Amino acid sequence: MRVLGIALLVVAAAFLGASAVVAGHALPLIVALLALLPVLLGWITLLEYVVVGSPFMFYVSLGGPLHAAASDAVVPLLALALLVTGDLPRESQRGIRRVVGFALLATTAAVASGAFAALMPRGFVLSEGVANLAKLVIVLGYSCVVTAAVAALPMSRAFRALRIWGWVAAVLAAGSMVTSFGGVPLIPGNDFRSFGFFQDPNLYAGYLLISLAVVIARECHRGMPETPFLLVALSGGVAATASRSAVATLAVMLFLSALLISARRVRWTLVGLGILGVWVTMGVLAARPDLLAFPAFQRLTSASEVAGNDPRLALWGRALDLWHSSPITGIGIGQYQLYSEDVYGISGRTGTGFVVHNTFLSFLTETGVIGLLVLVAGLIAVARTAAGLGDLGRRIDKALLIGVVAVVAQMMTLNLQNVRYVWILIGFILGLELRRRSNPEELSPSVSTAADAPSAPRPERQQPATVR
Repeated sequence: MRVLGIALLVVAAAFLGASAVVAGHALPLIVALLALLPVLLGWITLLEYVVVGSPFMFYVSLGGPLHAAASDAVVPLLALALLVTGDLPRESQRGIRRVVGFALLATTAAVASGAFAALMPRGFVLSEGVANLAKLVIVLGYSCVVTAAVAALPMSRAFRALRIWGWVAAVLAAGSMVTSFGGVPLIPGNDFRSFGFFQDPNLYAGYLLISLAVVIARECHRGMPETPFLLVALSGGVAATASRSAVATLAVMLFLSALLISARRVRWTLVGLGILGVWVTMGVLAARPDLLAFPAFQRLTSASEVAGNDPRLALWGRALDLWHSSPITGIGIGQYQLYSEDVYGISGRTGTGFVVHNTFLSFLTETGVIGLLVLVAGLIAVARTAAGLGDLGRRIDKALLIGVVAVVAQMMTLNLQNVRYVWILIGFILGLELRRRSNPEELSPSVSTAADAPSAPRPERQQPATVR
């Protein structure tokens, strides 16, 4: 049966691969299909497949542009497998129901915003609303399914998935450095920015930042010899995106990691990375001052010059103006870009104006105060959950909180609510908490062994001999 399944998969890969070449999305689909082979062979789990496939994304049309990932087709299969074979403890089931409840609450807030907007004089464009609601439902589904999958797996397999995540991200980041600085076309991009497989350098940079926090968390749980390479590759990959906000977030993350994370490999790598970066920069620029004209370097160093002219400021101003017209329920999900065409022009990808480039303002404008409160409450709950995971490894709670900080920081300049990696990270945090509660015997040896092992008996104190 397994041989038959592999044979059918090869036929499907050939057919879909040919279709993908015609559609211009060959690599993401081919990676997705090839990654199914180790799943069929039992080498990796469906959850690990989701981790591998999530950074390979492309746009499809569904009434509006829909960001699809190579892992999207597998998430329903993973959900089905959990429903058929899942045997979770009652505590985990209650936790998953709470996550599903939050997803339903967020979906209800989005639907209500559209319903109320349809009653207003401004109106509601149904196609844009449906497309954006579909995006939201997909990523909320990711968080629910990943939470349940992590809670159902042994702790060691969940952390193995995080290790695979780190490797996939680091390989992509290393390819970006080779492409950007070596001129070898491995990873998509333009003359001075790496796009990864997100077709967007900023979304790619956000993925690498969160992956860096994942690598540090995995190191805190149990040391990995490859951690220094992964951290260096991910940092270089962020630089290759030439994203000013991402580079600033990276600096904050590295500082917090050096300050809060006690893992020796992490601290020495960060110190070495800082020293090496300074010396290499000074040496290269001394020998080749013409490199100051390199487009990526110019873009990163021009932040202070263009801050006042950043188009995001105008987009944010338009968002606040629109919110004032409907502060409670917003103007309707997916409607903002219809009113921003005169702010920064029309996007060639969507045919409409640009999005807000701020997740919080996006929720506030389109779903009102109600939607924003749902988002903020969810992020606070995730941060509190991450802060309670300290017994899974030395300072792992700090590492995961740094990941949450990265998410929030990037949300200030990007619309991240529909990006898969954010909700996969959230699913891992919530799933690890449920697994920790239901299976405390699986706690990290580095933490639990010292606490649970019986202490050695103290030698009896010998009394000095007395002379009578």
